[in-house]
This record gives sequence, structure tokens and C-alpha cells, in this order.
Amino acid sequence: MSDSEFVSLVLADYDWIGFDLDHTLVRYKMEPFLQLSYEAAVKFLVTQKGYNKALLQTTVDRDFATKGLLFDNELGHFLKINRQREVVMAYHGKRRLTKHELDKAYGADHFTELKDFNGGRTERFEVFITYFDIACVALMTLMVEMRDEGRLYQHEVESSSSSSSSSSSSSPSPSQPLHQKSIYQRYPYMFLRDDLMANFSFNFDCPFDQGFYFPEMAKNTGKYIYKRPDVTQWLHTLRNAGVKLFLATNARYDYAELLLTYSFGEEAKRLFDFVVVDCQKPAFFCG
Repeated sequence: MSDSEFVSLVLADYDWIGFDLDHTLVRYKMEPFLQLSYEAAVKFLVTQKGYNKALLQTTVDRDFATKGLLFDNELGHFLKINRQREVVMAYHGKRRLTKHELDKAYGADHFTELKDFNGGRTERFEVFITYFDIACVALMTLMVEMRDEGRLYQHEVESSSSSSSSSSSSSPSPSQPLHQKSIYQRYPYMFLRDDLMANFSFNFDCPFDQGFYFPEMAKNTGKYIYKRPDVTQWLHTLRNAGVKLFLATNARYDYAELLLTYSFGEEAKRLFDFVVVDCQKPAFFCG
């Protein structure tokens, strides 16, 4: 592209400008944030789902903490695909799959099983694309390995001293509804994904003083969030130029208020002409 093809963008020329909150205006300290997200999920799995207590001694593995991946509920693989929906890399737990294994799982072109994938969640494939998913990817690699080794649940570990169970793989809790048991037979790793999704409901849909995430974030906000005086001044500059500003976030009201107040001070709400919380983007934009 030549210099003549570049188009200047002057934000002050616009009547309205909208912003996201998490990881946009609000900047997280990624290492502590990822560890908090990871620990909240682990505590949920151990206390609410009966997972192996050894998980409580683990920390987020940054080598496997990433986003932009698919999880195969049938085979238990994490997949990296390109724009043509071809699998370019895959891991089962922390083991990278060989080309032969990729050919066997997804066809010689590494495309056959994903030809109908349109970028969103499907019955077979789960998409991990947000910053809140990053710690879950690292945790999921451990869950896959523990499931395969028959040590996912605490009761399996406690019973292993009297009988050899390491050769059998873990399965969902026997209390699962029948319709879930049926789909879990077709997709043996789906229950791991469902347990992680249940973690989000437990830790992020709960009252603000409950769960394993919000209380810690509220108590030690400065450990996880940066103050943004430079951004505050920039927003003032835009407003002084006559630009209307709004905020649209998926965060709930109390969490958004905490983030805004810490990042921008008590004047945070006055920086915006209106704030929309709990947007549920991207569905918000689709009506």
C-alpha cells in the first residue's frame, strides 16, 4: 500500500465514539489477572464438581494460556486453524499431535471435519476467543490429561490405593441428566467444557460478594488493574472537542463500576454520555 492510499482518522471529527471496557479502556495486569481467573475456576471445579484437589496446587501454565483456539469435544484436542478452516496445529493435553494423527482425525487436507464450521460454537467444537478464556485453555489441557489418566475426580484418587484405576478414563458424574449422558457418549470430552462453562456462571453470574473471582478483585483491585490517568485526559480532550462518548460492555453493573472507578477515579461516569452494561455482545449487535 502506498502512502497516498492511507486515510487519516481524526477522532475529534466524529460526533459519537463508543468504547469497550475490559482490555480496552481498562487495562489488566495480565499475569495476576490470569492467575486469579485460573484459581477461581479451579476452586469451583474442586468444591462444586468434586475434581482432584491436586489442581489447587497448580498455577496457570503460560505456555498453554492463549486464545483463538477450538476445542474438539469428541477427541479432546485443542486446534489452531487458519482462515481456510484448515487445522495447522493441534494438542491433546500438552502433547502436540503428529501429522499422521492430524490426518487421521481431520482428513489428509486437515479440513474435512471443519468444512461446516462458521466461526461460532457448535455441538462438536467450542471456541475460546476472549481474554477470560485464556486461563481456561491452560486449565483444560490439564483436565484432558487427568481425564485420560483416570485421576480427574478426588474420589478416583482416594480409591486408587485399594484398586488400580489409572488405566480407566474419567467420565461425567453419575448424577448428570440422561440427555446429557447420551451426548457425552458421542462427545466424551464435552463434559469438561460444560464444567468450565458452569464455572463462568458460578463465578460471574453470582452476587458481587460471592464466588471466587469478584471478592478478590474488589479487595485487591490494584493488584489486577492499572490506573489510566493518560486515558482519562484523552477522553476529556475528546469531550472538550464536542465528541459524544459512550461505553458498551458485557460486564455487569457492579463490576463495571468497580473497574471504571479504579481506572478513572470518581469522575469516571461523567466521562461518558451514557454507559450500557451487560450487553451480551456480539448478540447485542444482531438484535
